[in-house]
Amino acid sequence: MLKIEVSEMKYLFLVSGPQGSGKSTQAEQLAAVNEAPLFESGHKLREMVERNEPGAREVEQYMEKGELVPHHYVDTLFTEFFARNSSSPILVSDGYPRNLPELKIVQRLCSEDNRVVIGVAIDLDETTAVERIIARAQTKTDGDRPDDSPEAIRQRLNLYHKETVPVLEELRANHVLLSVDGSGTIEQVTDLMLSLTQSQISDEA
Repeated sequence: MLKIEVSEMKYLFLVSGPQGSGKSTQAEQLAAVNEAPLFESGHKLREMVERNEPGAREVEQYMEKGELVPHHYVDTLFTEFFARNSSSPILVSDGYPRNLPELKIVQRLCSEDNRVVIGVAIDLDETTAVERIIARAQTKTDGDRPDDSPEAIRQRLNLYHKETVPVLEELRANHVLLSVDGSGTIEQVTDLMLSLTQSQISDEA
């Protein structure tokens, strides 16, 4: 796979997409190919619940309903991740920021760190997204995710359009937003994403 050739500049890739788009898989691919630290907001929150950390019950209740977990939990997790990995030339974030207030935190951190923000939107129509989520829920063998219930699926898709799409619009207007067709196979989507990100970095250099 194509590894991004970086200059002396530093980058933060914000990978977004509706539930079912495969954004987490693509964020993992982008991070792995470039040996970059990866922030996975959903994974971190599920870890909180599994470990019964402070606030775990509240987090679990929000996740079961398909609602956004209060920002102070995720903001703290991301800020800690960013500080730990500030020396890395490439950082990848999966699912954060989820809304405009969280984007302001990202913008502030990146401004202080002289890091370029690049959004990566994995685009997928809602019908296909729902079909993928249902198929995933039916084939899981390690227990259901709390956000895979039909009610939670609908709620999270609604929240994505209400809360996260404005983040993408802001990235398009004031930073960079790369749109990736998420309807292909995992390999096809990955190849397209890596090609677009490498091209963008070359343009920035």
